[in-house]
Amino acid sequence: MNYINEAIKKAIEAGYDNQNARYYQLPGFDDPKPVFLDPDFWECLGKSLGWSMDAHNTDGHLCIKCDANGWKRHWHQFIDHLTKRKEPAEFFKNILENNE
Repeated sequence: MNYINEAIKKAIEAGYDNQNARYYQLPGFDDPKPVFLDPDFWECLGKSLGWSMDAHNTDGHLCIKCDANGWKRHWHQFIDHLTKRKEPAEFFKNILENNE
């Protein structure tokens, strides 16, 4: 399973309407970065996955950066994931598998 494609598909199903996301799903288009930078993607992905609108990190502490939006918390976690030189697909695999 391509977890990046699956995450983008779920966001589109929840109302995400972005040309970059639709292009990414076409063969030969392999740069999802514009999608990852779009707050609408994260908000729609959060709707699709039923993320709560609280601002608590996974360790239970309040995430002040997140302004009480669950999707912002996940977006920040994604950025933290990338700063550790981890692959985007690994992040989406974890959130999609843990949401089932």
